[in-house]
Amino acid sequence: MGHLGFATMKTPPRFLAEIASDGGTVALVRGGELHHLRDVMRLTPGDQVAVVVPAIGEFSGHIGSIDREQAMIEIEHKTADRVRTPIILAVAIIKGPRMDFLIEKAVELGVAEIRPMISARSQIDHTGAERMQRWERLAIAAAKQSLAPGVPMIRSPVTFARMLADREAGSAAIICDHGAPSIARALHGARIGKLVVACGPEGGFERSEIEAAHHTGFISAGLGSTRLRTETAALAAIAIATAALDEAEGGS
Repeated sequence: MGHLGFATMKTPPRFLAEIASDGGTVALVRGGELHHLRDVMRLTPGDQVAVVVPAIGEFSGHIGSIDREQAMIEIEHKTADRVRTPIILAVAIIKGPRMDFLIEKAVELGVAEIRPMISARSQIDHTGAERMQRWERLAIAAAKQSLAPGVPMIRSPVTFARMLADREAGSAAIICDHGAPSIARALHGARIGKLVVACGPEGGFERSEIEAAHHTGFISAGLGSTRLRTETAALAAIAIATAALDEAEGGS
């Protein structure tokens, strides 16, 4: 059986890449992505591909050349960006694989950035480089699988106070607070440039943290009457906020 020509596929395979030329006409695929392109999918020069360049966007093009170190992708055009309000998830770090699950699914839901944080009731007060690298790998894989327009940035963990101070001027912000009006109601009809969603650890935020957030412009919003685990609450908050903002923007 001959080589399967991926150039005729309706949706070309996607790879993480980097821009290698000043004019933005060439992208390079390296490392594990190169292995997947060359050895797993067995693509060859001329095959159509899509490449995601972190912090820049997604591009369509074809393979110009492949060697042991890299595949050179000749860019044809930039894929149209999705018009959607960026959502930044500021979430308390949780133990073990539950945080991995949260990172992966948050990326699939389309968050623009993830800001791990340490709050008063957090059970974890530090995160090593190895765990950060794992989160970054999960984010890359999830972005590729879900056809996300880019790979979200995962920032180094910060304290709750630092998270409040780092909020961008002009951004809207909600803090998950049990018993507060729903996120959908808080965002109903809103047209905003950027949204920060803060979600606490098991047991939620302390009242002093909620009050401090209110002083910096955060609005309390709830997720119903049941108490949710951190990863469940964070993902529900993202999904509800996304739907509310899409409706306000006329759908997308």
